[in-house]
Amino acid sequence: MCVAELGKSISGIAPAQGKNTEHWQMLTLPGQLTPEAAAMHDDVVNKAKQVETSRAAVELSQQEVEAAQADVSQMRQDTQDASQMAIASRDSAAGYAQSAEISRSAAKESEDNVKAQESKVVQSVIDEGTKQIKVVSDKATEQIGAVNTAGSTQTSIIEAKGADQVKAIQKAGENALQNIGNGVDKSLSEEGKAADAKATGEAISKLTEDRAVIIKIEQDQVIIKKKK
Repeated sequence: MCVAELGKSISGIAPAQGKNTEHWQMLTLPGQLTPEAAAMHDDVVNKAKQVETSRAAVELSQQEVEAAQADVSQMRQDTQDASQMAIASRDSAAGYAQSAEISRSAAKESEDNVKAQESKVVQSVIDEGTKQIKVVSDKATEQIGAVNTAGSTQTSIIEAKGADQVKAIQKAGENALQNIGNGVDKSLSEEGKAADAKATGEAISKLTEDRAVIIKIEQDQVIIKKKK
């Protein structure tokens, strides 16, 4: 068997009968198998098995490589699909963000408008309330002034009338007492005494009534002063 390297050619070198040389490997000899030949045979068989095993391993590796290539192709396709979905999601997110910003700006503008309108309404209510309070206060001041003036006038009138009535009553009482004193005569008859007693009783009753009138006038003055 030629043991030259694969792809290398030799020429002019013949095998030596019964010997192993640099380029030739002896396979068989006549007669019994020598230990060297048996070892060579086993080595060849083992190498053949190794080659078969290696070939199977190569085929398995090739199948795994093909499967890996298919997986890589699928992963590449999945990656492209995911990339396109990410781009679409990014565009959608950008649209949503823009819409949200527009909505936020609109809400802020509406809020500002509402606050401005509320401020105007509140200020208007305050101004109107201030005007109404001033009108009511002015009217109340006028009415209080009128009441005070009328009360002062009525009080002055009542005090003047009361003073005049008191003086008149006092004068009448003094006159009545004077008349009673002058009219009593010890030399009068019993009928005269009875008449004088009757006159005296009427004068005293009149004085009591006049005193009640004076008290009533004084009470009215006190009530009027308290009201002022």
